[in-house]
Amino acid sequence: MDDASNEFARVFTAINKVVFSHTLTSVEDTNTRIVRTDLQEEILKLKQQEGGNISIGGVDLPSQLIALGLVDEYHFVVQPVIAGAGRRLLDETILLKNSDLKLVETKVFKSGCVALRYMKQ
Repeated sequence: MDDASNEFARVFTAINKVVFSHTLTSVEDTNTRIVRTDLQEEILKLKQQEGGNISIGGVDLPSQLIALGLVDEYHFVVQPVIAGAGRRLLDETILLKNSDLKLVETKVFKSGCVALRYMKQ
């Protein structure tokens, strides 16, 4: 592993994490807990806590949170790869209404990746 990967691993291991699952029975990381309750209820509780932002990844969970109107900010990282198959981000997302977004930050990496941060207007 390079220094950047090691630093990411140290930071990721140190933060508290929540896994939404109906099938997992345990996790090895002491900073991780499994939640099986109502997604909306749990996210609203997390939003009330102090301590910073809630970051969500994957395809299913973000789509569910968007459909519930619980996403305040979007972070997209565009990879310099064209995928011909596979699941698509937001492919099956049900929007409550059109969401106008404002681009608030961009970052270009040496790899060619571009990070974009949008906020709801």
